[in-house]
Amino acid sequence: MKRYYKFGILVLSIGIILVISVYFFFPIIRAKASHVYQDKRRGFKYFNYTELKEKEDTILVSANYTYIAYSKGVSKEEIEELDKLNDKSFTAIQSLFGTSFKPAHINYFIYDTFEEKGLITNNTSLSNFDETNKSVHTVINNYVQGDDYTQDAILLLRKNFGQPKMKFLETGLSIYLGRNWRGLDYRYWASKLFLSDNVPELRNLLNNETSKSESNLLTEPLAGTFAAFLIQKFGINALMRKYANWDPNESEINKLNKEWKEYLIRLSAAYKGKIAFERNNFQKEKGVFLKGFSYAHVGYNIYNGYLSKESFESLKELKKIGVNSISIMPFTSMANPNKPEPFKFWQSAFAENDESLIFLKEAAIKLSFVVMLKPQIWIRHGWPGDIRMENNFDWREFFKDYYRWIRHYAILAEIYKIPILCIGNELSQTTVGHEKAWIKMAEQIRKFYDGKITYGANWDNEFEKLNFWKYFDYIGISQYYPLSDKAFPTDEDLETGAVSVINRIDSIREKFNIPVLFTEIGYKSTKAPWKTALEKDDIIDTNYSNQARCYDAILKACYGKKWLAGIFWWKWPSYLSYGDNSDRHAYNIIKKPAEEVVKKWYSKRWN
Repeated sequence: MKRYYKFGILVLSIGIILVISVYFFFPIIRAKASHVYQDKRRGFKYFNYTELKEKEDTILVSANYTYIAYSKGVSKEEIEELDKLNDKSFTAIQSLFGTSFKPAHINYFIYDTFEEKGLITNNTSLSNFDETNKSVHTVINNYVQGDDYTQDAILLLRKNFGQPKMKFLETGLSIYLGRNWRGLDYRYWASKLFLSDNVPELRNLLNNETSKSESNLLTEPLAGTFAAFLIQKFGINALMRKYANWDPNESEINKLNKEWKEYLIRLSAAYKGKIAFERNNFQKEKGVFLKGFSYAHVGYNIYNGYLSKESFESLKELKKIGVNSISIMPFTSMANPNKPEPFKFWQSAFAENDESLIFLKEAAIKLSFVVMLKPQIWIRHGWPGDIRMENNFDWREFFKDYYRWIRHYAILAEIYKIPILCIGNELSQTTVGHEKAWIKMAEQIRKFYDGKITYGANWDNEFEKLNFWKYFDYIGISQYYPLSDKAFPTDEDLETGAVSVINRIDSIREKFNIPVLFTEIGYKSTKAPWKTALEKDDIIDTNYSNQARCYDAILKACYGKKWLAGIFWWKWPSYLSYGDNSDRHAYNIIKKPAEEVVKKWYSKRWN
């Protein structure tokens, strides 16, 4: 018995040692295996990709900054010029607040691309700060410049005055104290928003919760003008005495709102001429036939999503098959399709965030692509056509929330000159019977956005019922009409079906005399893709040839139709090896016969 007792003690001791070893050493082993390390200067974990690590270089240490570059495109001379600008900005701030305003030594990290910034920091935004470690991280290249001093200003404001109750006030002061918000004049964009009736009530902007549902592309320039207005109204010293704990009551907010609007009237008067000039010079899509694809963010990793090098390689392959346009699709979601909720802006480093859209616009310029921005709603276990409110109050809330969400992308499209905006997709139960709400939305967007707009109607229960098309530049359709109901149709059967579909669409178009865009169209690699786009995926019955036959039939029927402005096939992935996985039976055409069919037809001149 004593022997078993000793053996038990030995086993227990070994077990305790193993638990302690795993507790202390496994995280280290795991970190090394995944190349994750902790860097105290940054304050977060980062992936130690060899090629990125080799690029890290401390370029300059000055009185107030340590500049660490991952960018080979930024020279030491340019860093020195940036340091001079930063010193100049600090001197201006100190002269505003007085000599008691103290500097902070900031670690300033510069990246070439959003991808590199994301891989190292898990944050792909244009610029961000880390208060704990007094660091700023920003992307600087030939098409975006995040060095506008706004993040530096927040660090300095918090060091000297703390963090105020109102985020809008802190944001506003950082914009006011910064340089050229997003490389642009924040006062110009605030004026454009004001003149287009897109300034929310001040009470909503000052409330930290309600302001979350507003676009930062709207709140930031407006906040800058609000800070300028407050400095003019109170003086800087009186404002900063209020700064940390200011919580104005309803009466004060109403008075401030009225006075701020009067300030915006005066401000926007100075920018009317520039706004009119820019509107006339917005480079709209010029009538070329859009040989397009829906470009899908399928990786959901930084290294294979929209803003990656892999993504640019995928776009180059599209170029090789004759594509000249892409639709790009940021998403939001609804938990319950029958209950309104404020739509969230998906800005995670792993999602189709704003920076990924900006990157794709730049990539499109390099490849001579036309871009259509096509925001969409994701419904778990459903689709956008399931969205339907149950009473009039909920309908009003839904359209308010939806407009706040879609307005963000209209602003982004205007700032970054994206020529086509699709303001909705397959929302069939929100459009039929609610056309006035969509007409109002389209008119409101046109006050701000100078490109062309469309809406992507679902083919089977929406497209033929809508009568609002005269308020749009294109009639948009998700074109998934069946080509045949036969089990084994001939090529001639498919061509006949395709001609019938095109004639059916044309009969609707003739009522409005507006060009048509296939905002989506596609066929799977299944045994009978001609029957329905919703055919259940059947890996065993994968059939590449049948997919190609459908592509050929519809492209043949479309060719030469002057009223057809473009086709966006569903879909092409953001990284090419996606075509090697189990998606082989679905819409993807990479390395399938349908790819050659597209190349054959897209190589032709269409107009």
